[in-house]
Amino acid sequence: MLWIVINLFTTLNMSFLGYRVYRVASGSMEPNRRINDVVIIKKQDNYTINDIVTYKKNGNYITHRIVQENKDVITTKGDNNNSEDESILKNDIVGKVIYRFKLIGFVLFMLSEPSSWIVIFVVCIILIFTIPVKFEKGGKDEGKTPKKKS
Repeated sequence: MLWIVINLFTTLNMSFLGYRVYRVASGSMEPNRRINDVVIIKKQDNYTINDIVTYKKNGNYITHRIVQENKDVITTKGDNNNSEDESILKNDIVGKVIYRFKLIGFVLFMLSEPSSWIVIFVVCIILIFTIPVKFEKGGKDEGKTPKKKS
């Protein structure tokens, strides 16, 4: 059930009480944030250097660390990148990362792929036909008619 809610929030870019959920799509923040990690972000009034934030640029959501701040102009950089990103405006920031789920993103990603469902189905069929199941008919006295006492 939890994966359905998280998948719904990440797919539809929904907000609940100011919180948003995103899946990390690249390795630019490794080793701190890995591909398919799920991050929860929340809009803040202020952001400071070293905050990990998610911002929107050219229709894409990017999660990087703030490395410079000059009033309303922010510069970010992926921990695993060699160079800084183009500067953005503070208004472009969707929110600060406040929590990360390490493995849930991988599970969500796998469950959203049709090929994964085919694999799960095939594995279930194989298990059904290969696991020996022993069925016994009735009890000890099956097939015997009770003797009448005289």
